[in-house]
Amino acid sequence: MEFTLYVKSFMLGFAIAAPVGVVGMLALNRILTDGLKRGILTGIGAASADGLYAAIAAAIFAVSAFFPPESALWLRLAGGAGLIVFGAFSLLKRPETGYSTAAEKICENRNDFSSAFFLRLANLPVIAVYVCALAGFEALSRLSIISAAGLFSGSLFWWIFMSLFFSSVMGKFLRFHVVMINFLSTFIVIGFGVAFVISAAAGM
Repeated sequence: MEFTLYVKSFMLGFAIAAPVGVVGMLALNRILTDGLKRGILTGIGAASADGLYAAIAAAIFAVSAFFPPESALWLRLAGGAGLIVFGAFSLLKRPETGYSTAAEKICENRNDFSSAFFLRLANLPVIAVYVCALAGFEALSRLSIISAAGLFSGSLFWWIFMSLFFSSVMGKFLRFHVVMINFLSTFIVIGFGVAFVISAAAGM
């Protein structure tokens, strides 16, 4: 059960991290101008922020052992609905083509790792998504740690993969690729949300 939960959490963590936003554009810019190493450090910084948010979400659910057993289904239902809403907003959002002045201020006077870490940390909706993910997996008490580890591992794998991918295509990377990555990853997130809602409804 623990391994299955870890694999599912890994897949969802990968999908949550995959939409190419401000941090993705920052990594792409650094790869194009300064090479792969800076891109990977940027990705690891972003993944570390995701890991912190996943740990916070796990801590929230660490107290769920004291909840009545029937609350698990309601948590899963709420978590699934939250992921569907997040996915819907992601589909409606226009792909990033750069990063804002606010993002530049966060990055100012910081190294590759810390700039990406704080820039990702400033994206507060991410923690809500991780809370929804843990709720959907019914990751109660000790299982929340396994699920959080899977979410972090999936995010880390994505950021390293993205850096290597960006580095390999270099000048061939097009806006079309950003749109397709965002589209596919968002549908994976929505798919998890729908599965959570259906399984919760079936158990009621």
